[in-house]
Amino acid sequence: MIPVRDNIGERGASPAALVICALVLLAGIFLPDGNIWVALMAGFGAWIFAPTPVRELGAIPVLLIATAGGLIAWWVAQDANSAVGIWAPLASTGAIALVHLLKHPRAQVIGLVPIPYRTSLTEAPSVVVIIIWAAAAVILALVVQTR
Repeated sequence: MIPVRDNIGERGASPAALVICALVLLAGIFLPDGNIWVALMAGFGAWIFAPTPVRELGAIPVLLIATAGGLIAWWVAQDANSAVGIWAPLASTGAIALVHLLKHPRAQVIGLVPIPYRTSLTEAPSVVVIIIWAAAAVILALVVQTR
């Protein structure tokens, strides 16, 4: 399944949510020790989980939440002598995903199931998608950091 968006509301992502996604992506690329693959993973998570909190809370609070998540990861990574550019964008998106989960614990994520000649859309609980995204992001970050 390829996640596309959540099932909350009929409108797509607002321009502010797209800007937050772009900022997360750029942070993952341009921070020290940043990596394009980790940045893409963080941007992908922000694409899925940022639009709903931005519509409900506004762009500034969600941007502050993402910034707080990134700064906490920056501080922890500095203490652990770890790569800041790898963990900060993932933590920013993780903070946004946590807000999404707390506001809508029963939300579903609409995803594309690309089976040849039978491609369809399906829904999965957002909790499951967040857990799978977080596990994949941590594994990717650990692999990238060891290189």
